[in-house]
Parts: sequence; C-alpha cells; structure tokens
Amino acid sequence: MMQIKTIVIKFHYSVWLIFSFLAFLFSCNQGNSIKEFQNDKGQLIVQKWYSVDKLKSETIYLKSDKSDYIYVAYNQNGRTIDSGRYVNDTITGFREFYEDKTNLMHFEHYENGLLNGTHKAVYSGDITSFEGYRKDGFPVGEWKFHYPDGRMITYEYYDSSGRVKYFKKYDDKGNAVKITGNGIISVTFPKVSKTLSDTTISLVEIAIPDGCAVNLKITQTEIGTEDIIFEKKVNQPRVPFSFISGKEVKTKLTFQLIFTENKTGKEELYSIEKSI
Repeated sequence: MMQIKTIVIKFHYSVWLIFSFLAFLFSCNQGNSIKEFQNDKGQLIVQKWYSVDKLKSETIYLKSDKSDYIYVAYNQNGRTIDSGRYVNDTITGFREFYEDKTNLMHFEHYENGLLNGTHKAVYSGDITSFEGYRKDGFPVGEWKFHYPDGRMITYEYYDSSGRVKYFKKYDDKGNAVKITGNGIISVTFPKVSKTLSDTTISLVEIAIPDGCAVNLKITQTEIGTEDIIFEKKVNQPRVPFSFISGKEVKTKLTFQLIFTENKTGKEELYSIEKSI
C-alpha cells in the first residue's frame, strides 16, 4: 500500500514539474524572454520578445551608466508603437508613438521632458489629424484639426503664451459655423529712435484660415497725412512691413485684415490701431 502511495506522489510531482516547465516556456513566448548583448559600438542592447520571432521592445544604452538610451516598442504585428530617447529617464528630442484607441500615430519633439517643436498626429490613411507647434508644452501659432477624410474641423491660432486668439470651427460641408477672436494676432516693433527719422522693419502676425483669401492693408497716419504702406494678398502668418518713423512725432498705424471665404464669398473684417 505504501508503495502505491509513493508511486502516486511521484506521479503527481512529475506532472507538476512538467506543468511548471510548460508554463515557463509559455511565459517566455508571452514576452518574458530577454536578450542582452553589445553591438559593434560596444553599446549594451536589451531586447524583450513576444516569441522567438516577434520582438516586443529594444533599448539601446548610449552610455555605460545607462543614463542615456533609446527605447523602441512594437506591437505583435511588428508595428512601432513607441520610440524615443531618454536622458536621466527624461524624454528628449523626437518621439513617435501609436495610440490604439484613436488609431493615430503621434509625432512629437521634446526638450527636458517638455513638448517643444512640431506636434502632429496622422490617421492610418496618412491624413493629418492635427498639427501645430508647442513651446514649453503650450500650443503657439497655427493649429489645424481634420476629420479622417481630410475635411477641416477647426482652425486655431495661439499667441506666444499659449492663449487662443482666433478660433474657427467648420461644419460637415466645410462652412464656418463658429468664429471667435481677432484675426490680427500681434504687431512687433523694434526699438525706434524718437530723435531721428528711420526706416523700421516690423512684423504683423495674422491668422491664415483654410479656404479663405486673406488680404492685409496697413495705413500710416502722421500729422494729418495718411499713406497706405502695405496692401496685398498674403498666405503666411508672419508678414514683415516697413515704415518711416518721424522725428519726435507720434505715428499711428492702422491694420485692416479681410478674410473672404472661397466657397461663399462671406467676409470677416478685423482692424486694430497702434501708436508709436
């Protein structure tokens, strides 16, 4: 009887060993397999694998103390789902990652862990979902948002501090249904001498919404005289212009901006004055 009991115990133990070994192999195939080696530059490479032929992630250590490394992750279909460079575990430079819920591929730029530079996302059909620029994490300048078929959702313009200055929303047919803010974002003057006449190169920043013709007119008024110093159709948000500042005389500049929708002919008119 004891001999039979011993045989049964040994059988159960053998089954447990086999099950444990199979579980170990299964776990290796689920991404727990890790390989470490050095490339031809002597840099440490750490790879994790879903299975023998499916790479899950790869980390390339650029420094021996592991303070500077490049990380790339893949899904089970081999598509890159995340990649970026980290210094002291803080992301820096270019990052690319895939978002499952929205099916968007994101492209970002970082400095010391903060978004700085172009920020963009595209749909699976390579149509841009949104694109703009960030400074220290805040949106600045033009931002454009699109549906998967390329139709416009919103056009937005932010000032240098991340405040929205102009906002335009479109309906399914591409018509503007909501407009807020002022199309003239800012005017920048260099330091102007108040004692000498001088030709001054300045800059006006304006919105350039899609589907519109944009016309800018700048008028200079000084001691009862009025001169048009700039008048043309423009297609860039930063427009340089020049004027002659008088001797100890206050000059008034009037900026007129007209957006004309290409489809409907509807106009938006914006105007501001600056005295210098």
